[in-house]
Amino acid sequence: MRMRNWSVAAVLLLAGCSSVVGTPKPTIETFGLTLDQKTVSELEIASELRELDPCALVDPDVATKLGELRLEPAPLYDLADCTVAVGSNPAPLNNTLIRLSFDTSTYLDEEDKEKVRGATVYKGHSTSTDCSYAFPIELPLKEHYKPASGHKSKPVISASVSDAVGVDPCDIARQILKKPIDYAKSLPARDPADPWTRLANAHPCAVARVLPHAVGATTVESNSPFECTIDHETNERAVWFGSRRKADSTGTGFTVVHKDGFELNVVDNHDTDGTCVAFYSTDDEIDLNLPGKDRTEDGIVYPTIRVNAKCDEIADFAANVIRAAGF
Repeated sequence: MRMRNWSVAAVLLLAGCSSVVGTPKPTIETFGLTLDQKTVSELEIASELRELDPCALVDPDVATKLGELRLEPAPLYDLADCTVAVGSNPAPLNNTLIRLSFDTSTYLDEEDKEKVRGATVYKGHSTSTDCSYAFPIELPLKEHYKPASGHKSKPVISASVSDAVGVDPCDIARQILKKPIDYAKSLPARDPADPWTRLANAHPCAVARVLPHAVGATTVESNSPFECTIDHETNERAVWFGSRRKADSTGTGFTVVHKDGFELNVVDNHDTDGTCVAFYSTDDEIDLNLPGKDRTEDGIVYPTIRVNAKCDEIADFAANVIRAAGF
């Protein structure tokens, strides 16, 4: 787990809230399962959000107000994020300052709102060092969905600043939102040449097609565009698409397991909860070190599939996930 030892942190999040329901498009993939309307709606929202590029919404001028740019902006952890590492700490990935993320837990507070670039933004958590804002976005889904009764949530872009030193965190959060607000009518799609696009085009829930299940006994939940939780009776499995540092894939603390031609890094959590975690690098390494800067392994990452399952089935499950994702 990363240590939070940076001096300033700013996070920009693109969120698809999980309480959006309605009539889904008939083409949405349900993996052979009978899913309720809420779950199908979440899967539909996630599929559209996966096509967007959060890094295209980063304004480098805002980032450099917080410190020196350390690495090329990129989804360093989750494919739904765009992290800009800045600051003076020699370990640049401990200086996550701006992060674009599709999250499913953002709600709009009607009691505390203001205007930024003519758009209504909703203020969230705020202290002398932390601040967050959110504003609604419209996807093509607006023709098919409406907020659930009793909820005002909808897909939003939110910006939050944490642990700010020497700056007004709310001022920085508002500045971060300016570019996304300007782009809100036409959110940028991922570039086919982007090294993460191949994994981003896969579906984290696709493995549900090949898992043995009884009708009604299995559920699929897409908590964010690049995560999927699959429950079968009492057995919960999880899939996540993101990035992994080279330094984390060459150290200790995991076992290398070969399954069906796939090389997995498996971490055994059996002593705590009886589950294991497996990592699989889907593509070649990506070097995010900037020209003229010291080259470190912290700046080298791999597009990665991570799965969680019971230890006695982790290798089989991971291999099924990888194949279902098209690798």
